[in-house]
Amino acid sequence: MTTQDKIAAAAARYGVPANIALAVARAESGYNQAAVSSAGAVGVMQLMPATAAGLGVNPWDEDSNIDGGVRLLAQLYSRYGDWSYTLAAYNAGPTRAGQGPDAWPAETQVYVPRVLTYAGMAVPDPTQPYPSGQDEWGGWLGAETESQLGQPDNMGLLLLAAAVVLLLA
Repeated sequence: MTTQDKIAAAAARYGVPANIALAVARAESGYNQAAVSSAGAVGVMQLMPATAAGLGVNPWDEDSNIDGGVRLLAQLYSRYGDWSYTLAAYNAGPTRAGQGPDAWPAETQVYVPRVLTYAGMAVPDPTQPYPSGQDEWGGWLGAETESQLGQPDNMGLLLLAAAVVLLLA
């Protein structure tokens, strides 16, 4: 079974669209289990060891890493009900994501549209604000270049913050 097949199977298990889970893995590691960020994030889904421990998975094992990362996506989507905010929380942590796009770090403002693009999903138009109470937003999209869109992201301490918030919630 390929890495992409394992991601698709985990996505089906947790009710996450496979295109989203595959796009996150592509952005995070390029589907590379051997990837380790400078901050210590590990594997295909770039889980920090503390986040992995909170999820009860071994980040060094590909199957376990994928299971934990996709399960985290499902948990975050359950909280936000919106894939853009879910991706922001996966990248910047739930606290930052919940503060809205204007509070997101520049990296996250590039990461969210990158993953949505990889997933073949529409990216919100930054010039068109959405009505209040909707799950989308306007006016936040940073200026990213085509070369930035192809670069993997490392989540570093961001997943640790996500795990702490999830554990305390």
